[in-house]
Amino acid sequence: MRLARHSILIVNAVGMLISGGLALGGIWQVFLQPGTVSAELRDLRTTLRDKTRDLASLEYELGHQESLLEQQESKLIADGTPLGQNPLEQNLQAIIELARRNNFHLMDMNPSGSAMYPGVREVRHHIRGDGKYAAVTRMLRQFESCDFWGDITHIRIERPRNLSGLENETREMEMTVSFYTTVDLAREPAGAR
Repeated sequence: MRLARHSILIVNAVGMLISGGLALGGIWQVFLQPGTVSAELRDLRTTLRDKTRDLASLEYELGHQESLLEQQESKLIADGTPLGQNPLEQNLQAIIELARRNNFHLMDMNPSGSAMYPGVREVRHHIRGDGKYAAVTRMLRQFESCDFWGDITHIRIERPRNLSGLENETREMEMTVSFYTTVDLAREPAGAR
């Protein structure tokens, strides 16, 4: 019996040694093995440093963009343009409304350039559409009574080649409209003149 008791104690001791060894080996593999945890920690610190640098760069760019926005708003206020209102947009909206009232179908409205003259800025838009001949002439007549400062600087009206019969009344029109605004020369930068 003594031998059996010692055998059990020996088996228990060996089992505890093996379990302890496995536990120490696991701890070594997970926490203490050179290169795993320290490498992961180093990678995390590098990532954090990079993200902090990116954040600082983005904050700088945001500050720069906010500064540019403030400058543009100040310039608009100095020019007498209320914030949120662009005279060119209002002029183009007037053209759209004019076309709608006269059953003229607008196909394109694209900016086509600008020019500076002493005290005046010209902004050109190319406009293309179609409608019945009477609608085209009515629209052009009403354009002359619009309250914005603008001129038709080029116009071309023609009948589409692929239409026949009653559709012959339809005309395609292309025109360039120049909108003008005054510029305060005292506030305008020298390079913009």
